[in-house]
Amino acid sequence: MNKFDAFDLTPSQLATTLCKPSTEPTTHLHLRFSGYDPRAVGGRQTLKLELHGELSPTIREVGFCFRSDLFLPSQSEQSLSRTPTGFWPPFILSFSSKNREHGQYPLEVQLHYIDEFDVPHLWTCTATLFLPRPNASLSEIHQVFLATQKQVRVVAEDGAIAKLSGLQQAHDSRHTNLDIAIYAKDAAIAQLDMTGTRANEGGKFDIGLSSIAWDETLLEVAVPSIQSLTGKRVPAVLSEPIPTERQFASLVIRSSAKETSALPAIRLFASKEWLFGRMDMHNSVADVLLGHNNPVFVRRISAKHAILRRNDEGGLELVDISRYGVMVDGVILEKNRAILLLPGMQIEFCASFKGIVRLRVAQILPHAAVLQRLNETRIVEMLYLMTPESHPGAGQCDQNQSLHLPIFFHRQRQFWYHHAQTKQDRPLAVDVNLSEYQLSLRNYRYYGEPYPESIPSAKS
Repeated sequence: MNKFDAFDLTPSQLATTLCKPSTEPTTHLHLRFSGYDPRAVGGRQTLKLELHGELSPTIREVGFCFRSDLFLPSQSEQSLSRTPTGFWPPFILSFSSKNREHGQYPLEVQLHYIDEFDVPHLWTCTATLFLPRPNASLSEIHQVFLATQKQVRVVAEDGAIAKLSGLQQAHDSRHTNLDIAIYAKDAAIAQLDMTGTRANEGGKFDIGLSSIAWDETLLEVAVPSIQSLTGKRVPAVLSEPIPTERQFASLVIRSSAKETSALPAIRLFASKEWLFGRMDMHNSVADVLLGHNNPVFVRRISAKHAILRRNDEGGLELVDISRYGVMVDGVILEKNRAILLLPGMQIEFCASFKGIVRLRVAQILPHAAVLQRLNETRIVEMLYLMTPESHPGAGQCDQNQSLHLPIFFHRQRQFWYHHAQTKQDRPLAVDVNLSEYQLSLRNYRYYGEPYPESIPSAKS
């Protein structure tokens, strides 16, 4: 159940949930930033972060995402594991301010984790890192940066006297972590009175020099779900699996088979529309990949060259979306305008250079369209473009048998073979002996990938 299910609460459930008193205190999280020296311009910088707050003991690990112009992409993700004693250890972020312009750089921090109810949580905060000028003095840095981060400031100028007292309740937890900035100049006096209960009892105060350290409050931004509102685990709702609308496979010639150079590879594509484009095994975006032995000609095939789709009447349409054009029966198509294909039509990808990729529409049936890729007059590929979850209708098998083509279809989220004479349907699988289905398929092997010959482990 995702976070949007929280809006499906009925009014009675919502009223009961919101009026119920919370049994646990509200979680407060903040990040402690320290160890940062803005004067180290031009060198390595380190930033120490500590997570403070109450999280459920069942949460053993959290993840952080950082976004800033000062960080490299490799530093954007970091995980933090809780210690066996239940504390969150500090961690260090390193970056370089070399060749960076002076100024303020925002740092966005995201904290994410999954609680005991399998509910995701997302917290976020934004801090500011200050890079001063190379010749900036410590006093200027304090005025610009430190003074804005301190919780208490004691300032005295032009002979004035400033006093700070009222820390008699030093044993109060509110004073266990207090940042105080002291500033005095021009014969001024700034007095910090630390006499209090702890001093009378012989206690000690740790007074150090000013350092750049501050807290940033984390805010939860994820929408709560039913689990986080009610505190109860809700069982997952099981539903029927949605049929796959895009599925690809192939029948490739076995390398051990003899005299198979004349046999075409068979590609199976189940979808509502098919994108044709350039074959690039490292960065392909198309469904049906088209290549050529000459790399110069391959560049004439666009990554997204053309779209084939079924129209509402069941016909097959072709749309040119390429740079170098498409020709059908020698006529250059108009860009982004669909043309209806008929059996026997010849399609050439790239109108300016003929012969790079040539296809022929072999058959168009209600459940599938069969295209043949030609090299001169030889068929090198058979492309079966099938409508998902469809079965060959009556009378279609005889049409396909006139071309001596095997009959394939897609149903129940897998590919099937249909025997025209016995009317039997048999599923295609990797371990199936295809010669038992049809004698002409004895030299083929089924794969769950459209182009398995490009995968080294698939070659056998």
